[in-house]
Amino acid sequence: MHPYVTRSARASAQGLEQDLATTNGQDRYFLAGLALGAERKGIIPNASRVYGFKIPPVLGGATNVANIHVIDFVVSLHISGQLLRQIRDLPPGTRVSGFTINDG
Repeated sequence: MHPYVTRSARASAQGLEQDLATTNGQDRYFLAGLALGAERKGIIPNASRVYGFKIPPVLGGATNVANIHVIDFVVSLHISGQLLRQIRDLPPGTRVSGFTINDG
């Protein structure tokens, strides 16, 4: 680790490493259980396609295998970015009835 990293940051990094060595930590940070469940259902990403939520959890979508699909990585980034820009200033609890995705 870099010599100028603070003790608290070093402790946090060590804590994260310890968490990631556990099944619970992998599930918490990487949703590993969800990925395994998707794989068991035949939903398998590749080099250019990644897991994505059909309905993003930020819009009320479930965090379960039924709400998972495989989507092009770049398209996923564009959709996520556009969605974030449209909802980031909304107060917590605001109901969202739809959002727009632009081609560009």
